[in-house]
Amino acid sequence: MKPFYWALITATLTVSSCASMSPEECMVADWRQIGLQDGNAGYNNQQLARHQKACTKANITPDFNQYRLGYQEGLKNYCQPQNVFSLAMQGRGDINVCPSQQQTLLGPFYHVPHDYVEAKKEVENQIENLERIDRRLRDKLSDDERRHYHSERRSAHLRLRQAEAEYDHQAYRLRDFQRMHNVY
Repeated sequence: MKPFYWALITATLTVSSCASMSPEECMVADWRQIGLQDGNAGYNNQQLARHQKACTKANITPDFNQYRLGYQEGLKNYCQPQNVFSLAMQGRGDINVCPSQQQTLLGPFYHVPHDYVEAKKEVENQIENLERIDRRLRDKLSDDERRHYHSERRSAHLRLRQAEAEYDHQAYRLRDFQRMHNVY
């Protein structure tokens, strides 16, 4: 087999289930493997529609049955407390893909790290906003514009303090949850 095809097959087997696939990936796709990877990653069922859209451009129809078999197997792996927790800490995954009877048990393993990650992002957003205002204040401004940006800076500083307080709360909640459930 030519090196190009080996590289193509290897790329397909390690596909990270992006929103789309290349025509070459579609042609050699192992749909069960792709479904397995999507399920392992906690992707929702819209991922198959994205693959289908990408492969339609190459006149390739995904093997839905093989994809679903792999996807269901992947969800069994994903819908485990430690895995849900780990992916949520990375800002990934979706608890709603798990069977409804498991969602109650898995909910805290998703929501606690998810809330922590969201609080951290909000602090980062508020810092960026404050930096943007500070850069603007270094520009040549009229007196009215300068007053406006100083007022905006005070409000942004208050929002940052609130975001930091929420982050501290979520960090405490996360540490407590980790101790209670031995997840990291």
